[in-house]
Amino acid sequence: FEVNPRTFLMFIIEGMGSEDGISTDVMKEIAILNAAQGDEDKVDEVYEHFSKNRETNGYNFLSVAYSGKIKGLTFTMLNNIFVSENKTMQAVVYTIGNKVTNSQLLNNEILIENLFLN
Repeated sequence: FEVNPRTFLMFIIEGMGSEDGISTDVMKEIAILNAAQGDEDKVDEVYEHFSKNRETNGYNFLSVAYSGKIKGLTFTMLNNIFVSENKTMQAVVYTIGNKVTNSQLLNNEILIENLFLN
């Protein structure tokens, strides 16, 4: 989904969860590995801005922000990873550029407040 010409929203929902050995840390590693492969970079070339465990409306998830490249274009992902017993969801706000912007943080807060409703 396009938020504005430089900011986008993406969901990845997969039918695997903690019963399969998946955790937020495992999904974070996979997400950063995928970001590195987007431009044939090494994992240590993906810059991690922050990673923090969060809770909203009783739901625990991991928010991780990182920057990488796809075909030479730098992007910054703010990835919210939620793992249940049999589902994994990544809700991502991503922007063009190499830093987490205030607008991206605001859009992310709106996303998670509306995503994790009671």
